[in-house]
Amino acid sequence: MDGMSTQNGNEMIDKIDGKIVPRIPIPKSIYFGGAAWGSAFYIGVHQAMVEIWGPNFMDDVTISGDSAGVLWAVGIALKMTPLELENIYRSQSERAHKFGIWFGKSLNYLSDSIKILLSDPTAYKQLEGKFSTATTEFPFRHRRHWAWDSNDDLSNCMLGSLHVPMYSSCSKIRFKGKSVVDGAYSMAGTDLPHGDETLFVGIDPHAEITRELTLFQMIYPAAGRDFDDLVTSGYNAMKNWDGDMKRKVGLRHPNYSALMLFWPLKVISKLIRIILWMLSALSFIFFKSSIES
Repeated sequence: MDGMSTQNGNEMIDKIDGKIVPRIPIPKSIYFGGAAWGSAFYIGVHQAMVEIWGPNFMDDVTISGDSAGVLWAVGIALKMTPLELENIYRSQSERAHKFGIWFGKSLNYLSDSIKILLSDPTAYKQLEGKFSTATTEFPFRHRRHWAWDSNDDLSNCMLGSLHVPMYSSCSKIRFKGKSVVDGAYSMAGTDLPHGDETLFVGIDPHAEITRELTLFQMIYPAAGRDFDDLVTSGYNAMKNWDGDMKRKVGLRHPNYSALMLFWPLKVISKLIRIILWMLSALSFIFFKSSIES
């Protein structure tokens, strides 16, 4: 990473390509969107934010995140370091490369990541009012959450925001009694905490800090040079941001086509659970009959 920070009186300045650029003011809020495994991009973004605004920049800003972005939003709001969040990503990425990502394995990796993030029993209280995430209720309702009853309640909320039926799991994912899917897909520009004044970090044409990702980069974790490329590109994208905000209100709309696919996939997931339960019951009956005979 080529960026370098120095202090000049009370003003931080960054040296990028030999140029001295005044420190960019901290925005009112920061939003991390979905990117699945491509969210390794956020590791570099986080590192650059720390260099630009200092290690405690989260004290002066509201952090939000949906889908994969919820993991970074929680970690940053809880003042975890870029290295700590990178280690969580790497540990789960290694498991994914070894054991795969299908048949509910992704849910295991996500659940274990959340357990690490919420290791402090008071985490949910620390995040109240400083962090938010969203879930999508049938069919397109974007519901943003700012407070929780416990770490378990927050964990369930995060799993709801991360839930892509069939891909992340076929499990029954509900929050507050409602069936939910990935919160990023229903997000419109008006749902951002401060609208156009919210810094949008994500794989989205309306995001200020962004890049393009292939479908493969999102559904499967990167390793080696590909991982380094994601991290470095995030770092450079944040370091090179000039402070200009894009218009998001009125332009960023929910992904209706994806949501129209997700809900039927929820039904198929339920059918799969029923079939697996029936097969399990039949296997038990057959095994018991074999022993008795």
